[in-house]
Amino acid sequence: MAGPVGASSLSTSRIPSIGGTVLLVDDEPWVRLLIRRMLTYLGFSLLEASTLAQAMGLADQHGDTIDLLLTDVVLADRSGFELAHRLLRRQPNLKVLYVTGHAEESAAVRDGLRGAPYLSKPFRSDELEASLRQVLSPS
Repeated sequence: MAGPVGASSLSTSRIPSIGGTVLLVDDEPWVRLLIRRMLTYLGFSLLEASTLAQAMGLADQHGDTIDLLLTDVVLADRSGFELAHRLLRRQPNLKVLYVTGHAEESAAVRDGLRGAPYLSKPFRSDELEASLRQVLSPS
């Protein structure tokens, strides 16, 4: 999947609890809280960070147990693109889903998202679920 998810791709069934671990990275605590609730409801285990440095520390501690990086594109200390690039060098099969509230206003963000799966903020839990189904489905 590349690009934003539309309502036509939404499913009424829930993702079965697959025991996957998501590294959730967003510098806004209230955004992390909302996404954490959505992911927990969908059966995922979570690691959370607010900066690239924290996320890299969690990746060091948890190695290959991370199944998905769900990161904001714009972080306080760096970009989600840089974080994904660093983690993918270590774990080439890592799945990545970007979230952003800046896709429409920033050419740099639009260029970085080209061909990558992402959700535009704000999003609903069913939109997150549909994106996760697409990103985590076997290729």
